[in-house]
Amino acid sequence: MARSLVLTRFLYWKDEVELSLISSLLKGEYFEEVLFWLYELYYSGFKEESFHLAWKIYYDFYAHLNPKLDGFIIRNYEKWKLSKDDMIIGYIYRNMFGKSFTFKVFHLRQYMNTNPSPNTVFKGRAPSWVKDYPSNQKNLLISIDKKKYVNICSYLNMLKDNELKDAYLNIVKYFHTELGLSVKNDIIEETIKSFEKRLFNDKRHFILSTILYLREKESNIDLRKIFISLCQEDEDSIKKIEEERITPDWRTLCYKRCYYINDIIGSFELGRNSVENIEHEMWFHWEYYASFAPRWNKRMAEFKYSRNNKEKTIEFPDEDIMEEFYQKYGFLEPDEQPRIIQDTSTGKIDKKSWKTFYNDFNEPGGLVLFEDEFHYKY
Repeated sequence: MARSLVLTRFLYWKDEVELSLISSLLKGEYFEEVLFWLYELYYSGFKEESFHLAWKIYYDFYAHLNPKLDGFIIRNYEKWKLSKDDMIIGYIYRNMFGKSFTFKVFHLRQYMNTNPSPNTVFKGRAPSWVKDYPSNQKNLLISIDKKKYVNICSYLNMLKDNELKDAYLNIVKYFHTELGLSVKNDIIEETIKSFEKRLFNDKRHFILSTILYLREKESNIDLRKIFISLCQEDEDSIKKIEEERITPDWRTLCYKRCYYINDIIGSFELGRNSVENIEHEMWFHWEYYASFAPRWNKRMAEFKYSRNNKEKTIEFPDEDIMEEFYQKYGFLEPDEQPRIIQDTSTGKIDKKSWKTFYNDFNEPGGLVLFEDEFHYKY
């Protein structure tokens, strides 16, 4: 059983929605596509998760070149917690769209998750400055000093969770004291706030981004505090896709599925690769997979459903209640859709090397490289 498979509002696979969102955001061509994938996730009930994903994308690709977005995301997340304004998440993504990015942090994090061992042994006497730092962080700091990124990933992994905040502060101290780098206090304070408020739980991700930020040429860093609002056309499009009732209702997916899943995401590990036939899972088990999305779970709960995990089905107390459910939502039956509409969600996605995704957005080469058969994980 493929528990990781989940269907969204309009019956796309959730992991593929997230990756199509990332792809369209990095591509930076059509913001309406970014909004479509974002709100497909958000309106499926993954609202909090949409903010967590924003943090993850930000620290993977944008943070070390755009540090002012850190506080911007924090402030708007706090506003959303109070107001639950659906447009706030779109506002956040709007201000990542079109920004400069690199794959440096993303690649280091992917590499760090493979639990690498150090590949460089430091021989001879340690630098004199290292005596001023805790012993458990010395190898990490020497690796940063010598730009040994495999070692950085390895030694960062070795730190305990309760040591990470102190490590972050000592990394900043190293850049300031040993390299004479001027580190703006407001950026440090914003990052410390993020540690303390636990808005994003992957502290190692924070630290990788900080290292790359402090290594970056100042001329490449955008320190402006200029933010772009969603335009009325954006908001109207979001609301129309969510709220407009299609008549006849069986044509709903024909109008609401606006984009195909981007097949470049074949460079990632996908849930569909854990099953024999993704179309079969959609045709015969869509209700089961949809039930894991908060929106569909709420709908089905009205009919007192239960999951049969062995058969990958949902069950109702009696046939009358089952009939009521299908009268209300059966018009979305995937196998009754036109072929072209089915393919928007279950079209073929070939497995691809990580290089396919990487080279589509970036110049060849990087801080760390992978074997050809490696696939990204998100």
